[in-house]
Amino acid sequence: MQENFNQLKNKIENSNKILLINHKRMDPDAFGSLSAFYYILKDNLPKKVKAVNDDPRPDNFAFLDENQIFEPKLNLKEFSPDLIISFDAASTDQLWGIYKNNKEIFENTDLIVIDHHITNPWFWNINIIDTKASSTCELVYEILENFNWTKYITPKIATLLNTGMLTDTNIYYNQNTTSKTLETAAKLLKLWSDFWIF
Repeated sequence: MQENFNQLKNKIENSNKILLINHKRMDPDAFGSLSAFYYILKDNLPKKVKAVNDDPRPDNFAFLDENQIFEPKLNLKEFSPDLIISFDAASTDQLWGIYKNNKEIFENTDLIVIDHHITNPWFWNINIIDTKASSTCELVYEILENFNWTKYITPKIATLLNTGMLTDTNIYYNQNTTSKTLETAAKLLKLWSDFWIF
């Protein structure tokens, strides 16, 4: 896993235009993990960052983030990303129209998959997949910690990550909740995550 973390950091450091994508009909884990990474990159690194999905942000997620960072009509050829990062998608099928209509761009651009689903077939050239993680949000926090980027986590970012963990574990009730999950939740609370978000 450390080698993959190193590859991800290296790719980010050597990229100028980064495209973030998650699965269609995004749930809080897909939304939270991508949005948290978006704000980390956009607000702290000299990169051009775009977020894309077939759909805009669901209206019922507006309380988490009032901004419409997702651009369903983004022209990928015009943006011309040099790095694509996929969040919480277990296959290219889950990337729907954005992938299907832009296969040439995806196939000729470095793509990194960040996911926790056991069904993921490791579908691209760099895969950061931890099936023991409760959620992609938990895995994203581990990445940020590994990069020494937790200093960039604002209360808003902490809440986005905590939301994905809460929902994917059924408020830390399901069997995918581990001691590491609870330790991560505690760290996010120290960073002023809003725990009572529902």
